[in-house]
Amino acid sequence: SSPPSRRPIMLLALMLTSHWAFAPARPIALPRVSARPPVCHLGQCVIMCDGSEELDMSLLSKRISEIKSTRASLPILVLDAMLPRQSISISMDDDAGLKLVQDSLADYEGRLGVHGVDPSNGNVLPFGCEVKIVEHSGRNVRIVGTRRYLLAERPRLHEDTYYLCEVRWCERDEGCAGDVEAARSLLPLVHTWQELVRSGGHEREPGQLDAVLADLGELPSPSDPEGLSLWVAALINPLPALGVANEIRPAMLA
Repeated sequence: SSPPSRRPIMLLALMLTSHWAFAPARPIALPRVSARPPVCHLGQCVIMCDGSEELDMSLLSKRISEIKSTRASLPILVLDAMLPRQSISISMDDDAGLKLVQDSLADYEGRLGVHGVDPSNGNVLPFGCEVKIVEHSGRNVRIVGTRRYLLAERPRLHEDTYYLCEVRWCERDEGCAGDVEAARSLLPLVHTWQELVRSGGHEREPGQLDAVLADLGELPSPSDPEGLSLWVAALINPLPALGVANEIRPAMLA
């Protein structure tokens, strides 16, 4: 099998060149947030001095800083799998959703976590995407994906309204020479795919593809194979969906 770091790019290349890239997307029924994802443990972070029973405060402080740089607490929204750069407008129709937005703006700098679900069992997926609230008016908000993470513990109910959870940021994969070459060969396929969508009348409304491209911004360089593969995945599997590709967002988050 292929090395793990190359799988996202090879998956996208197959998606863009195969006939099933234009198969109808399957809808997913979303459950409540009460599903239980796997629990990840960081282990003990107490560091003892050599031969003594006292804490080495400098090492402990360094360890705490390291944990803070790799972990965060976020309010969780179960919506659909979402990728960095993707943007979507949603309406918080219930009071719990409105409270989540208000607390996110007041206490988390407008950040929250978005998750999809596993259609085979209804459980919340362990990988998610941090998003930023960029527009809000009453119950209506617009969010933009920023970075991937993994749940570090089981989500906990906050004030009987929404869920909070500790998350661990996913490390960037810089790739290797083979990844860069694979990313470079993906570029002409991206342009071909766009032409097929436009010429085949696959947009669900006029200008949909242009709007997706505007949200995603500049195409990353092949020298950043992870960034490029995530960008392409967000293009061919956007929110709202074009309906021309199978669901790949959850696999790209992992």
